[in-house]
Amino acid sequence: MKCLLPKIFQNVFIKKNKKDQNKIINLTAFAAAENIYECTYIDSKLKVVTVYEDGTCYFDNTGSKKLTHVPATDSEPAKIKITSYTTTTDCSGEQPTEQLMDITAKADISSSTTGTIYLYNEEPDKMSDECSLINNQVYSDDKCTKPTTNMVTYSCNVSTKNCNKVSNTEFYMKSENKVGYFGVFYYKDENCTEELGFGAQMYKCGMCVPQQPNGDKYVKYECEDECQNKPNDDGSIATIVAFIAIALFFVF
Repeated sequence: MKCLLPKIFQNVFIKKNKKDQNKIINLTAFAAAENIYECTYIDSKLKVVTVYEDGTCYFDNTGSKKLTHVPATDSEPAKIKITSYTTTTDCSGEQPTEQLMDITAKADISSSTTGTIYLYNEEPDKMSDECSLINNQVYSDDKCTKPTTNMVTYSCNVSTKNCNKVSNTEFYMKSENKVGYFGVFYYKDENCTEELGFGAQMYKCGMCVPQQPNGDKYVKYECEDECQNKPNDDGSIATIVAFIAIALFFVF
């Protein structure tokens, strides 16, 4: 799995020979942009991965920053330089702060690895199996057109069960989307199979709504309505019947 779509640039030159109209196509592809992986391990398990394109500016509600690869020299190994800006979102303006971070080779990651490490152009093992893109974006406007961050972050090794006991009750809760809404739904059993019929923090999928009551941040949950795209729903059946009718018309 590639976490970021690589930047592939292609120059296509087409020359036509007026006599035989032959086309000579020369495709020149340039290498993909280099990626930096900021990986956080807790209890020897990968928990969070943020993917940065080398030299690109990223912003969030704390400011902006740029991660760049510093090549090795005769006296120093290669490093990752983090240039941070606390008051701007475009990596410009003030005097930034800089940090040099060690680069970890993927081969050196072990069961004792903990904390935050940086990989250069090496995706963590099992990332495609253990991690999911965090795609519920937060926005600063009520039209959900101005995201509060452009960072690409993955959450890893989250329990697929995701069914947790509500403190001081006999109920359980699970975050999920149902019939076009994303929210926290309550259940009677520890496997979250017996619904109680109510929930909390409900957001209608695809709509821009306040993240908190009277708050200045907005969210837009992109989730599929479970009433749609079912293999045996009325829409699918009607479509199949229509195709059969057309086929029979042309046959007979």
